[in-house]
Amino acid sequence: MSSRLCVLLGVAVLFACAGAQTTYPHEFGPFTLKQYPAFTLGPNPLTGKVYIRINDEFDKIQFRYTMDQDPTPTPYYPFFAMHLHFGEVKPGNKGGPIVVTIRGKGDITGFTSPDSPIPDSICSDECLIGALGCDPNCPANNTFPHTFAYAYACDGGCDGDARDGDGNRSLAPSRFCDLDNSNPNNPPQNVWMDGRYSDERSGNSSDTGYSPSSIFKPGNFPKFCSYTIDFLPTLFESGVYTYVALHSNYLATGAPDLLYGTLLAIINDGDGIDVLGQSSSNPSSGASSLMISSLVWLFAFWSALLFF
Repeated sequence: MSSRLCVLLGVAVLFACAGAQTTYPHEFGPFTLKQYPAFTLGPNPLTGKVYIRINDEFDKIQFRYTMDQDPTPTPYYPFFAMHLHFGEVKPGNKGGPIVVTIRGKGDITGFTSPDSPIPDSICSDECLIGALGCDPNCPANNTFPHTFAYAYACDGGCDGDARDGDGNRSLAPSRFCDLDNSNPNNPPQNVWMDGRYSDERSGNSSDTGYSPSSIFKPGNFPKFCSYTIDFLPTLFESGVYTYVALHSNYLATGAPDLLYGTLLAIINDGDGIDVLGQSSSNPSSGASSLMISSLVWLFAFWSALLFF
């Protein structure tokens, strides 16, 4: 093979690598992890931080979290899911629907009892003192396994009405997205994790919580679980509220932790975030696309001098 051909092939490979790599130069945080107000009442000693980073095309996002303490000696760990939710965090608000899934897989199953004095409670001898919706005294002969959420969803809505259920099924579509890979159910600390498209807002335009990007809206279902999130810019606009939730051992912490998250970090507090107007001073995604591009042109220039 001639030296000229080798050079041309080398340049082509470098260009291909440069084009294929996704970089995340826009980094934001830390966002403080805290307990959900008025719901998670247990003596949770954990605090931490969440960071996000976004690509230049603003259609891909990654998340990283770190704890201030070692969570392993506590019953709040391991976390079994991590998501970006849509909604304002304040006492009395219902937990917001998931819009971007980060980690978590499979159905969610626990034990319930019709005799429990706490409606919709989880029956477990692991219940912590003060854990709301967690009953440690369920009669052993009157408990049964109950699946709180199925990792399942339907194109157009399971009733064909572009909503997130059929009245008899509690859906957790986001927990379907990691079934096709080896990602641990427990999101690891200090690791950048990809966000995936899982807009679980209503796809029915007559609903208050309607989203044109909903996975239940006909035509959107093929985008479900994709790493490309075309509605990502809308999550950082003014007037929009989003938060990251970490869900822990609900058999110890109760139903509110299962629904709202044990710890959460507010990302957009309604004021909006100018994500494209800022960039990280120390992006940790490896060589930037600008650096790779410069190397490509430098290689091509010196190759031309040497061989042409």
